[in-house]
Amino acid sequence: MKASRPECPLICPNGLDIEALRHAGVGIMSLATPCAMMVAQGLVARDHRFEPRGNGERWFAFEQADAGDIVFWHLPTGKITTWSGRAFALGEEVINNPGTYSFDCALNIFAGPVDWLRAKRDGIVVLDWDRAFDRLRDAPRIALAESLVPKYERYMRPAHMPKLFVISNRRRAA
Repeated sequence: MKASRPECPLICPNGLDIEALRHAGVGIMSLATPCAMMVAQGLVARDHRFEPRGNGERWFAFEQADAGDIVFWHLPTGKITTWSGRAFALGEEVINNPGTYSFDCALNIFAGPVDWLRAKRDGIVVLDWDRAFDRLRDAPRIALAESLVPKYERYMRPAHMPKLFVISNRRRAA
């Protein structure tokens, strides 16, 4: 059993953080809605989770309320990690939102956080493809970044299928 972790210290982004994203073509409203992007300082620990450190690098932080997790993204390297490992995707709250699919729209899956932010968070960035089939199988329509097609085809299958036995319909005379 894992002990619960303390809350992660998050701070507001400074002008340099915002300017770096604006330079990448991200609109200012994408940083503020639906919930404000924050910043944390730290590194990725041995368990592949985010470890806060006051003298660490700056990571953009996105709270994933539905998953009870925080997704961290390091812009210079493109690395992505989480606080607790519960988040399946960045922006995953839209998966079960009926408005995502209304008027023949589709769930957009982006290759990375920059594309997701440029699209005003209209979709998700998959963090754990091993859980993709179980989390996305009920989505009526999916629009996928072209670079993700091989991954999608590989992972959008059940993790395992039950062993099958066939019961014969023929009756036998005793």
